[in-house]
Amino acid sequence: MPFGAYAAAWIRERELIATTRQLYGSLLRHHLEPAFGAVNVAEISPPLVRRWRADKLAAGTGPTTVAKAYALLRAMMGTAVADQMIRRNPCTIKGAGTVHTPERPTATVREVYDLADAIQSRYRALVLMADFLGLRWGELVGLHRRDVDLEHGSVRVRRAVAELFNGRQEIKAPKSAAGKRTVAIPPAPR
Repeated sequence: MPFGAYAAAWIRERELIATTRQLYGSLLRHHLEPAFGAVNVAEISPPLVRRWRADKLAAGTGPTTVAKAYALLRAMMGTAVADQMIRRNPCTIKGAGTVHTPERPTATVREVYDLADAIQSRYRALVLMADFLGLRWGELVGLHRRDVDLEHGSVRVRRAVAELFNGRQEIKAPKSAAGKRTVAIPPAPR
């Protein structure tokens, strides 16, 4: 079976949230199908995978994108092993599916307040909650007034909003069960 057909079925057969389905489809179209689409699943070998990865990195494809594409290829080929189409997964490069994100600089408390003072006042609470509560963008825009309890100093995170490639927004539960949570609002500095 050609990899392209197998990979498309692999994505179709999974219960994926819309954003993940879009990501996988994009990685497949732009990075995996051009190299492996017409190749039979059983003919994808470790040297072919290594060469593909090296070529992607040499061509200037970002290391994060290459890592995500490799991880998707490895997952698909792992399923091919389980489906008894191949004996071993040809994706054997240690750490190739790991995204190495450098530590990002953190704003000081003063810088956060300066930013909150510099923008339109209607966005002040958004900036302060993003920083001091550590909420993700999708969680912040998914908040409703009833989620904020000023009397008890807490915010309930119950949903998130994801924007799809076509501009539509999808309201969904947070990424994990632990994502549904109540976050304490810290006291304002004196």
